[in-house]
Amino acid sequence: MIYTHDKHHTTDDALTGGGAGMVMKPEPIFEAVEAIKIELVPTGTADNVPVILLTPQGRLLTQEVAKQLTQYDKMIFICGEYEGVTNGFREHLVTDEISIGDYILSGGELAANWSSLIPMVRLLPGFLGSPES
Repeated sequence: MIYTHDKHHTTDDALTGGGAGMVMKPEPIFEAVEAIKIELVPTGTADNVPVILLTPQGRLLTQEVAKQLTQYDKMIFICGEYEGVTNGFREHLVTDEISIGDYILSGGELAANWSSLIPMVRLLPGFLGSPES
């Protein structure tokens, strides 16, 4: 599905005030998240789905944070690219910001990678086969 409406399907924009780099435009992200919520969640419960931005500025993914996240049946992870996302996006859509650690990645998709989120999924019943694991 395409969530841009201009001729070139633009998803990024120059930084406000100039400078090097680009930011992700909020409109395509807002539309994509809304479409996902409508598809995955029954009417009236979409507000219960956290929208998590994976960013170096977020709270550190610890065992306690992983336990907190397992309370949700569904989550939406936004993988930041470029120089980041606009503050309006953070203020109006993101419910949590999480960092997987103090090191450099080329983008948020690596943070969202299955192996990076093992601290959370390994807490789900039956994931490792044995509760003792």
